[in-house]
Amino acid sequence: MESSDYDQILAYTIRVELLNGKVLLFPVDGDNRRRVMEILGDRSDGMFDGKALLFIWFESVRNRIVMINVSHLARITFLFDFGLYEQKPDAYYDNFRQLEKETTLENIKDSEGEIRLHVIDDEYLPQVILYHKGVAPDDHYNENPLTYASLETGCLAGLDLELDGDVAFRQFINLIDNDGEETFIPLDHIIVMEFAGELLDIADDGMDEEEEEEPEGGLDYTFEEKEELDNWLKEKFEENDELNNWLKDKFKEDEL
Repeated sequence: MESSDYDQILAYTIRVELLNGKVLLFPVDGDNRRRVMEILGDRSDGMFDGKALLFIWFESVRNRIVMINVSHLARITFLFDFGLYEQKPDAYYDNFRQLEKETTLENIKDSEGEIRLHVIDDEYLPQVILYHKGVAPDDHYNENPLTYASLETGCLAGLDLELDGDVAFRQFINLIDNDGEETFIPLDHIIVMEFAGELLDIADDGMDEEEEEEPEGGLDYTFEEKEELDNWLKEKFEENDELNNWLKDKFKEDEL
């Protein structure tokens, strides 16, 4: 069977054992499993001469990105189970006990057009769960792990390039806390950080690539048309200058 065939019948889980004894479980798909195994395999035969691996990172379920500090890793195991993927393809392991569930009642119109009361179960996850090697402050200002829930899309843009080794690592992770205050966490103090994949996306600047802003004054023409008009006017001005210079020369000749 091909790897893709196994992916249809197997559920993959990455088991992470930290030096402090904490065990974390992260469901992954076949592509993420193979990518991380290949990265670690390249560094386990004694022949790799590239940069030392600082973080392992991968995508888990619900578009959650996980990065793990290798210096705090005791062991990583790639688990697989038969048939479980089809039963719970989006199963999430609440490693840090941050998943909140809320049950509400809503009036929803059914297929026959009648309004009926339905029980709605909502689940909430912080955008970032950051487990660091410090302890919670004695004033109980926050806990460990730290959580963030009011972050803008793209606030961690470029971090994936750093994790892939394409660019140098930043020294601090900069996040806005739930009170709107900026916080800075040293990158090398992070043990595990799990966050929403949308935070890696480049923020939309509000304009499509093909959209062009209309010039001021409300004139209805594109930038290309404006550029053509500007060039045409420039040529006309140059022609007028030439005509004026010619007329001046003629006047001088007549005076003589």
